[in-house]
Amino acid sequence: AGISRSWLTSDDLYESGFSAAFKAGLGAVMFKGAERDAHFLKFPAPPADAALQGLWIRGRRLQSGGDPATYERLASRSDIRPGWRMDIWRRASELRLLKGQWEQGLEDLRQALRLAAQKQGHVSTRRRLRQWNEQALVLALAQDDPATARRLRDLGLQHFKGKDREAFSRETGHWAARLDSEADNLSVSDEELPNQAKVLIETGQAKDLKPANGFRREQFRLAAGQSLWQLWINWGITLANPESVQGRKRERAVLYRDALLAMQKEIDPARIETAALGIIARRLGASPVFEAMLAQAFARDVGWSCAGKTTPEPSVVPDVLPLLRSSELDRHALLGFALALGDMRGILAVATELEGRGLTPEEKRRFLYPLPDTGAIHAAIVAADSDPALLLAVARNESLFDPSVRSRAGALGWMQIMPFHYEDRGALPGEANWKNPGVSIRHGDALLRENSRRYQGNPYLAVAAYNAGPKAASRWEQQLGGSPERDIYLAWIGYPETRHYVENVLIDREIYDWIMRAESPE
Repeated sequence: AGISRSWLTSDDLYESGFSAAFKAGLGAVMFKGAERDAHFLKFPAPPADAALQGLWIRGRRLQSGGDPATYERLASRSDIRPGWRMDIWRRASELRLLKGQWEQGLEDLRQALRLAAQKQGHVSTRRRLRQWNEQALVLALAQDDPATARRLRDLGLQHFKGKDREAFSRETGHWAARLDSEADNLSVSDEELPNQAKVLIETGQAKDLKPANGFRREQFRLAAGQSLWQLWINWGITLANPESVQGRKRERAVLYRDALLAMQKEIDPARIETAALGIIARRLGASPVFEAMLAQAFARDVGWSCAGKTTPEPSVVPDVLPLLRSSELDRHALLGFALALGDMRGILAVATELEGRGLTPEEKRRFLYPLPDTGAIHAAIVAADSDPALLLAVARNESLFDPSVRSRAGALGWMQIMPFHYEDRGALPGEANWKNPGVSIRHGDALLRENSRRYQGNPYLAVAAYNAGPKAASRWEQQLGGSPERDIYLAWIGYPETRHYVENVLIDREIYDWIMRAESPE
């Protein structure tokens, strides 16, 4: 059911020993054209089983060719489960509104919302309905019809219940200034940085994409060159509270704290790193994770000695981190190990879990948004045409800075580039291999700059195209009449995962921009 071709015939299916319900569901998605039409004559009623009924419905939708009237007839059937009926009504509403048939589209949406009010369907189905309710709202705004947009918001607030209503209210809250003439202008001056960034992105205020210049690259170099060792020391001293433990744990906490206190006055990052590695080895040397740590350190040194001609190994830190969850100090030591190796994936993994006592939110953010201080990644970002903050934000969301990750869709490496973009599909050995972050960054930079030129620097369209492809990004733009306002385009993006991706990348770009500017002399 999940592949585009099965090579199975109707005889194969019908003569098998499977149940009639199984045959009805699988054949609905397996067959095409006249063979599918004949299948539905043989199985006119949907199976009772939820999963098999979903396959049968999908086949009916494919058979309809996107005809909303067919969807509405399906949704009206009493032999279809309420959760599936809610989803079909939602899809019918999408088809009607995209054709400009507003009254029927709104009625279809009401039918779906009535089922949502009864808590029908899976939580993910109701989430998709909330998203469509908001997208219909922004479609009305794109057509300069705030009255209908207000109707759509009120429909959602009326029908969604409990946590669904709370989520819908939160997700649509930033449209208040457009929908209510008496609403105050949105102010973010007192919000923390991530919330400020989120508001900026959701209200369409993300800055245009621009190529990097010498000053911007220098900002990146200065920020990347700032040592995090003093912050790491202060963090560990606060975490190493011997009053909260007894016995051997207390003794080890005292030893760890005293060793960190002895390092506080040291200002040379190289000397701090050497001393830190000694503390880390004493703390974790007898642990079950130390052998894996040594293997990663050895692989890193081999890579350096070979001048990058070997492919980097993935970080062991995310894999060994669960073994250290019983001790904050063990995890703090593991963070120091990742810091010493310049392991951005490892730094992010540990900092995400480790309690932030001893650091301000801004200081902890430096670990949550790591920068490469040296090496191939640093060099590739400096050499790129795209802004360093954008490259880092894309990599953070694409791969979590893992150079060897491969997605289910087949995308490869640090910037998650599809194989056909690489020479020999990225399979060349050494420096040209797809696992080399420098190679991945060069290809990712080229795609970002291509999309930036295609969409005249519009960050919402360009980042959407990076994730979903230019055809999809342009299709959503054209569905809104061309050149829509940016906040409307963001809410209209048709793939939920792409919408969240665009929002997250642009938020992370804002935060990396803040980190880079914070270290700038100007």
